[in-house]
Amino acid sequence: MESVLRLRAMGSLCRQHAAYRPDRAWNLLAEAEYWEYLADRALAFHFKECNTAGSSDLAEIGVSSDANDTRWETVAAA
Repeated sequence: MESVLRLRAMGSLCRQHAAYRPDRAWNLLAEAEYWEYLADRALAFHFKECNTAGSSDLAEIGVSSDANDTRWETVAAA
């Protein structure tokens, strides 16, 4: 997550430079978009990793991710 913060900070710096350098604004704004794109990709990858790890951990211990699973009710009644 720290890398996402750094990537977004780089995008912000590019936008700030664009405000002070109108002659290079188009280039700096394009670079800022690129940094934002990298941050979005890093964030998507992070959440994909978290979701993948979470579902495999549940499968290893035998927990169902089905919301309609009622196995616990039969155990509690017994």
